[in-house]
Amino acid sequence: MTTIEVLTVLLDLVGDAPPTAAQIEQRLAGFATARDVSGPNLDHPAWASLVNGADDVYLTMEGDVAGVQVYEDSRGWGAYAEVSVVRGTMADVESVVGVTSEMPRRPDDFSSGARMAAYPWRNGFTVRVFTELDRDGQGVRQVTVSYPSRDTQPRPEPAPP
Repeated sequence: MTTIEVLTVLLDLVGDAPPTAAQIEQRLAGFATARDVSGPNLDHPAWASLVNGADDVYLTMEGDVAGVQVYEDSRGWGAYAEVSVVRGTMADVESVVGVTSEMPRRPDDFSSGARMAAYPWRNGFTVRVFTELDRDGQGVRQVTVSYPSRDTQPRPEPAPP
């Protein structure tokens, strides 16, 4: 799958309510070539950068996307889909999520690339999309899609600026 296709599927999952991790996994399962769960040893595929808990699901894919890590926030703040990108550009990401703005870097972060943020509006909900670029700033390394909590009520669309 291409980066654009994966991001489109992820944003289209927001309907009457934000999706759960199980719903994200179910929607992406048909595109995956393998499915792994962290389990008690907190294992993860080589393409994934971290583990959030024993129930993290890793869906390995082919094409521009190495895989998608899916999990629920342990505090109940919503589901996450972390897309590990092999080939992709900011133009690909912005064609789906809209214009991004640069995020400040953590003071102790000397190894990652620049991070960009977008907040696309879907069916009464704001979805947070964070994109990390390669260290050289030319390609996309990872895109994190953060959905609101299932307890969040939909709001009217904000007026354009």
